[in-house]
Amino acid sequence: MKVLLVLAGIPPDTDLLKTEMSQADIVIAVDGGSQVFLENKLKPDLLIGDLDSHTGLFDDSVTIICADNQNFTDLEKALEYLFINYSPRSLVLLGATGGRTDHLLNNLHICASVDLEIDIIIRSTIKVNEKYLTETITRIAGEGITDLPVRKGATVSVLPVTHFKKLDVTGLEWDICGVDSSSKLVSQSNIVKSNPLQIKLLSGCVYIVVYQ
Repeated sequence: MKVLLVLAGIPPDTDLLKTEMSQADIVIAVDGGSQVFLENKLKPDLLIGDLDSHTGLFDDSVTIICADNQNFTDLEKALEYLFINYSPRSLVLLGATGGRTDHLLNNLHICASVDLEIDIIIRSTIKVNEKYLTETITRIAGEGITDLPVRKGATVSVLPVTHFKKLDVTGLEWDICGVDSSSKLVSQSNIVKSNPLQIKLLSGCVYIVVYQ
């Protein structure tokens, strides 16, 4: 089961939102993330949160879950509801970046703690030098080898948000070999030379960021 969660950060553009909605089994608006649906005249399956950022109304076809426990973020509350009621194997997050830096870092830490068997991707559209690029943050977790589809010439960075051991990435201009989270710099603004990238990790999790 693939689940799309839309948060209240920088909203996705209409094309990205519609594409991800078409590929998801369940679409969840996380509190203020509901606004982008209203603006595009689209509807999620669920709206979850304390509703303090929810400024519009959906019809009865949208299930609204009020979770007002202020000890947890809206993302944490949405994930808790999701894991109690469903068995997702893949999560895609939109609107999880931009805005306040503390929100972004907290979102990354929350996602790092999710079951390592679940695929997690965070996507957004950004403008760089008058060009619009898709930023894709993929969580690589647990022991094993992952083939990550990318476009040749794309820019790649590694975010060492939490603990990991022995990261290898091949297919880059400067391949990454046996790097741990204790390293001062893992890799930033590297260049893709072959598709797919082959990523090997001994333990923990790391975020691979691709701009293309």
